[in-house]
Amino acid sequence: TYWSFHVHLTFPPLLALILLTHRFFTRAEIIKLVTFSFLALFYTTPWDNYVVHRGAWSYGPGALGYIGLIPIEEYAFFVIQTFIVGMWTIFITRFDRGVLEPAEIIRKQGGRVQNWGAAMFGLLTFAGVGCVVLEERLFYIGMVFAWVSPVFALLWWYAGDTIVKRWKRVLVATVVPSMYLCVVDRIAISRRTWSISESKILGYYVAEELPFEEAMFFFVTNFMLVCACFAFDR
Repeated sequence: TYWSFHVHLTFPPLLALILLTHRFFTRAEIIKLVTFSFLALFYTTPWDNYVVHRGAWSYGPGALGYIGLIPIEEYAFFVIQTFIVGMWTIFITRFDRGVLEPAEIIRKQGGRVQNWGAAMFGLLTFAGVGCVVLEERLFYIGMVFAWVSPVFALLWWYAGDTIVKRWKRVLVATVVPSMYLCVVDRIAISRRTWSISESKILGYYVAEELPFEEAMFFFVTNFMLVCACFAFDR
């Protein structure tokens, strides 16, 4: 069941990261994680419901209950993923004073990086909408781009120079939780905790039963969360 998925595969890393990072928490870090969790719920809920409404995702039996078209455990996943990625980012930037001290303002250098990046993500928003409207097999990938690109445009406009400057930490902060979530996602799909419609994806798989779009979803959403953390700390 979805609840057992959380008990065995998301709660353990969440608790481990709490133990690793709790002594580093400041009031600003707590505000950041709680704020991002609320934003994740607010921004993802209509998107997720629409994806299910269009038949791209479905869930197996045994959910604790539903709010709209998605299980309560899915809403919990929004928050759990936010905390896992956020705390992992806090942990790997523990000794990076330029990131951890909000009072230290990083001087803006590279307005071109910020402006061009924001413009590129703006174009990707329209490309994502086009994919959703024009081709059924592009639905999932188009929904991801249409959903995340406006957020990336805002983040890049505000903190693109910081993200580029600290790209190594951004990369590690993104890749590690993304790889783990891809592994556990594959387990969930294989056990039919949730399913992905083959008519809404391109049909390419990065691993058995793990569509390219599903792996991309975790990498892109985690990258968005990491960028948001760096932007907040800026």
